[in-house]
Amino acid sequence: MKKYKEYWINNQNNNTPTTGSTGNALRERNHLFYLSKRWRQTRLIILNENPICTVCNVEPAFHVHHIIPLHSVNGWSNRLNLDHLISICIGCHSKETQREQRELKYGKTTDRMNDLNNFD
Repeated sequence: MKKYKEYWINNQNNNTPTTGSTGNALRERNHLFYLSKRWRQTRLIILNENPICTVCNVEPAFHVHHIIPLHSVNGWSNRLNLDHLISICIGCHSKETQREQRELKYGKTTDRMNDLNNFD
């Protein structure tokens, strides 16, 4: 736990990994973020405000999705921004994650904020 607290304090606003390979450092940073009290509190706020999936509007939401992925340019700085988080069901979250991974792999990105604002 000491390692977690020390890492979180030192890297809370740092977008650049400082140890190990870039991929491993980013994974560790994200993992520690998801364990943080601030994330757990933010997640509960989103789920309490929108208990139904914002994508399909049918299933109960158990996950909170970052519209701007953490690995993107503005993702880390918006990680707790309530305007950039949506409640989402497990199935829709899986599809969104797969889409983001394909975009990351093939270099194609879309404006998810614009897509969701125009979603009817």
